[in-house]
Amino acid sequence: NLNGQIDRGCLQEISIDSDRQRCHDPDDLSCLECTGMSCNSALWPTCHVCQESTDPTCRGEQSGVGTFCERYNAPGSCFERIVNGSVERGCRSDMVEDPCGGNEHCRVFEGSASNGHAVREILVSKCVQCRADDLDVDRSCLSGSKGGTSCVGPSDGRCYSRILDGGFLERGCRGNLTLDEVQRCNGTMCGICIGDGCNSGIFPEDRLWCNKCNSGNTSDCKIEVTDASKSVICKIYTEDNMCYSAISSNQTFERGCLSDVSNSSCIEDDNCIQCVGNNCNSISEQSILNYPKCLRCTSDDDGCTEGNITASKCDQPDDSCFMRVKDSVLERNCLSTLSPTDRTKCTTAEDKSCVVCPSRGCNNQRWPICHVCEETTNSTCPLEQSRSGSFCKNHKEQAECFEQFVQGNVQRGCVSDLIPAVDPCVSNGKCKSCNGNDCNNERSERFKNVACLQCTADGTDSDGSCLLGEQVSQSCEDRSNGGCFTWINDAGILLRGCQSDFGNTTECNGTSCGSCDGDGCNSGIFSQNRLECYQCKGQDCGKESTQNMTSAICRIFKSDNKCYSGISEQGVFERGCQHDLINGSNPCSGLENCILCTGSKCNTVSETQLKAHPKCLRCTSSNQNCVGGLLNATSCDQLYDSCFTRVKDGILERNCLSSLKDIDITKCNSTEDRSCQICSGPGCNNHEWPKCHQCSATDCNSDQPASKSQFCPEFNLHQCYEKLEAINVTRGCANVLLEDPCKDSLECKLCDTASCNNHSTSTLVTNQRCLQCNSTEDSDGICLEGRMQEAPCRTESGQQCYSRVDDDGVLHRGCRGDLAADEIAACSGGSNCTICTGTGCNGNVFPPNRLRCHRCNSFLDKKCSNQLTGNATSAYCEVYSPYDSCYTRIRNDILERGCQSDLENSACIILDKKHCQTCEGNNCNEISKTKLKNSARKLDQTAWIMVAMLTVLFHLL
Repeated sequence: NLNGQIDRGCLQEISIDSDRQRCHDPDDLSCLECTGMSCNSALWPTCHVCQESTDPTCRGEQSGVGTFCERYNAPGSCFERIVNGSVERGCRSDMVEDPCGGNEHCRVFEGSASNGHAVREILVSKCVQCRADDLDVDRSCLSGSKGGTSCVGPSDGRCYSRILDGGFLERGCRGNLTLDEVQRCNGTMCGICIGDGCNSGIFPEDRLWCNKCNSGNTSDCKIEVTDASKSVICKIYTEDNMCYSAISSNQTFERGCLSDVSNSSCIEDDNCIQCVGNNCNSISEQSILNYPKCLRCTSDDDGCTEGNITASKCDQPDDSCFMRVKDSVLERNCLSTLSPTDRTKCTTAEDKSCVVCPSRGCNNQRWPICHVCEETTNSTCPLEQSRSGSFCKNHKEQAECFEQFVQGNVQRGCVSDLIPAVDPCVSNGKCKSCNGNDCNNERSERFKNVACLQCTADGTDSDGSCLLGEQVSQSCEDRSNGGCFTWINDAGILLRGCQSDFGNTTECNGTSCGSCDGDGCNSGIFSQNRLECYQCKGQDCGKESTQNMTSAICRIFKSDNKCYSGISEQGVFERGCQHDLINGSNPCSGLENCILCTGSKCNTVSETQLKAHPKCLRCTSSNQNCVGGLLNATSCDQLYDSCFTRVKDGILERNCLSSLKDIDITKCNSTEDRSCQICSGPGCNNHEWPKCHQCSATDCNSDQPASKSQFCPEFNLHQCYEKLEAINVTRGCANVLLEDPCKDSLECKLCDTASCNNHSTSTLVTNQRCLQCNSTEDSDGICLEGRMQEAPCRTESGQQCYSRVDDDGVLHRGCRGDLAADEIAACSGGSNCTICTGTGCNGNVFPPNRLRCHRCNSFLDKKCSNQLTGNATSAYCEVYSPYDSCYTRIRNDILERGCQSDLENSACIILDKKHCQTCEGNNCNEISKTKLKNSARKLDQTAWIMVAMLTVLFHLL
């Protein structure tokens, strides 16, 4: 290469020695030397050579064959690079070093003029390169916030984002795609962009966001979400993705993206709610539990007609349920499944062809099914209908079918489909309405006229023929409804008649009402268990023989009816039925000679026998005259009877013994039981029953009103008591106690009249009260210190109290009356006993010189080891001794303080002065543990000093 031109020829033709010498130099590649015929035919390499700094066109794509390189290189390499933002192109052979060393924006190409590419092909692309799978822990790939990295190969400055078959997002450099993948990368699922990091951000842009949490690790997951704190991008992308909220099988609550979980269980689970739209799954757990559920089926499904299938969740949170019949098919579902027009129809109150209800599973109500036909168009309509009926067009809560005769033709149908929807049988005697599917299926013969007994067994039934069912049947009017009835009303009166006169015969059943079909079918006695009694009045009525007396069925029917026999206030003997009297009152009320009995014809007793019947007071304490036994005795129901008086549950009762249950009769007959007293003789059970005030609460202290007095639970000596114990009064019946309640107290009174123990506390208080205790049973020193509450004396003490110390040093306090005569005499002048006058006068410390010491143990109280002051650990010595002392000692390194009188032996036995000291005087044992240990040393030092002084004195003498 000579000045940019290729020169070929014979070497000797070069006239300049330096140029020829270049060709001889094997290291100088600007000239090549060869031998052989036409050996100089090698192709000299060419490259585009330019610098953008001096040639702006260098940046663009280069055309042409380029420029011959200054140095030869086979096969010839060119380079293109960017240095400091400026494009440079040239020959590889002309560079001493690698032109691309350390420069990622550099390319070397083989071949002449191979470095003519545009600058974008020189630039190294930077793209987001990742996959949003389980390794994308921080979700930076999914959210597009991950930074770009250099592409390994040329990517023409282009990046891509695409959704893989599994729904995962992938991002990368275009150079990583095949040509086929590049061509197919368009649309929603794949996109290619130009520029470094251009494939960042959310892809696709319409990607779904859902609230995501689990109550197992997020406490507020269960409540409604009102902010974006739980919002995340769904990891797996599907075009029809949804959000969900669900109560899982382990009862935890969770939210998330449906595509991120196995959604088959959620679709079938009523506790999983799906929704469409960003963060739509904000519903609370409670709302899911309350989510609308309806029966969702048609009558083609098993159990749908009967409403027996399980309710399923609706698609909308504010849904309602409906049921309707359309094209003869019953449909039950959620209201939101209907078209707007049908929804409006269903929510119109006047339209009963569709029924809407708001609660869960409410659309399970029975839709009426009836036979629908008219004889004018269907000749089989009068016959019994064996096939199933059809759904009524309209719904009615009391679903009724009907069948009727109209102008000689049978009609069957639904009451709900009539206009207006009212029972046609109200105005048509030859008509039947009924409740129940297909109930209007009977033959039309049931509409024929019948004859029934038609009467009322009241005062108009003078001969009793209606009561006995012996009247002649009469044809029913047009409203016959094909049957008869017999009915006992609430007043117990019997009525007979035609079913149409009764109304709804479906309610006519049981012992008080009966319906039947056929002429005169409602004859005979009704009901079969009616009571029959002898019924008469007058002189012959009271005879012993009943052969000439007439028994009859009681006119008024009552389940508790009884027969009676009695002598009226006018002295007339009567027999009859209790409830046949006016208002069914007790016929024996106020009569001395009268009895009631149970069972047909039981009232056979004669007047003579009646007068001989035992007579007792028969009443309870609800009648005040019963309490005082002031009522007249009346006949018992049994000929051989006794009387009783008892208290049960606080109520006094007087009656005949036979009126009790067997278990109570046994109780009354027991000699061990004093809660019931029996006696024989007319009106013997009129004795007074003990009655006292019985209480012990704080409101017992005041005067007691008579209304608070109660019967004593036992009959015995009538004696009440009231006793002051400390500051509260106790009142009761003395006859229930095992011993005299006043035996040990002067502040106690007994009385023997009803409710006599009603006085206030002040009437019981005496001035004979003393402290009563001894120091061996002392609690917290209250007896020693005289702090105990004074108590009433048990015996007469002349308002005097005593304090004394016995031979064992034990302190006793009490009432003077408790002392023996010799003890009282000993108290007169001795120092160990004293007597005083006045309430609680024996409350001083006794004897007055009783020693007081610190009493503690450092094992239990560490402060015990300190120098003590005050009275926190001080207490009077429990055992009195005039020669008592206090001690401080150390045993097993534990400091103990106390009274010498507490110990059997000397406190300092086998202990030296470093470990034990005794002293005299109140609280003198206050020395600390440290001082106690040092005190012996000081004593030793003092002793040595005295010895030394005596020795000196001896020598001086």
